[in-house]
Amino acid sequence: MQLHRLMGLGSVSSEEHPRARFVAKLFDNSMVVVVVLLAVQWHLQHVNLISMPANHLINSFVWLFIAARLFIPLFFVRHRASYLLDNVTYLFILFIGLTLLFRVPAVLDMMRTYRILLVLALLVPWFDHCFQCLSDNRLTTTIWSVLVITVLAGVFISDIDPNVHSIRDGIWWAWATVSTVGYGDVVPTSMAGRILGGFLILMGLGIFAVLTANFSAIFVQRKVSKVGKIVEEEQAELQVLSEQLDTLLTSVQSLDARLKSIEERL
Repeated sequence: MQLHRLMGLGSVSSEEHPRARFVAKLFDNSMVVVVVLLAVQWHLQHVNLISMPANHLINSFVWLFIAARLFIPLFFVRHRASYLLDNVTYLFILFIGLTLLFRVPAVLDMMRTYRILLVLALLVPWFDHCFQCLSDNRLTTTIWSVLVITVLAGVFISDIDPNVHSIRDGIWWAWATVSTVGYGDVVPTSMAGRILGGFLILMGLGIFAVLTANFSAIFVQRKVSKVGKIVEEEQAELQVLSEQLDTLLTSVQSLDARLKSIEERL
């Protein structure tokens, strides 16, 4: 959370009203949906399959989503000035996005930078939830998370870097970068592309650590299951032996009583 605040993406403090935290968490969980929508929009723009009205509609929706993400929790927080200061990047994004929506010529050249900042603002609050999904020791969840991250990164790099000419090349580059292999056949040349590549390399190191933990957890779980079965079988055998000993003890007590009865008669 401290990193989020330093980046101006601090969300709602844990000391704030529970309703404010709930609303902010609801928006944070929805961030990935907006990111996927942006990825689809940018892909359609890349292949010239989206109309200007549809493009403007999506941009307006994203702008309204970020505005709601910023201002709706503002009604519930106790320390509003501190909340706005912790989320100052959202204010900057809203201002630049508003000028882009109205096609202000002076800021149209900032479109690529704005998109990078927008994706960062949407993804950073979602990283906590993504980390929780990756660290739940479920291999299926980890693989799906890696696929989503790779596809999204491939779409974004094809839009922000001129040396990546297609979505397919972008996904291939993202996959090679996340795996920390880096074949070198597709290389970003822009500063934005290299920054994204750096994030992917760091994320790849973490992902492979999580994958290693997942596989270790699978093997340990299998070993524990086998040991558990052996313990259950031994407990069942001990239970049978205990019942047999009880039966034997009852028989011995019965014989002892009969012997005492015979002795008394003699």
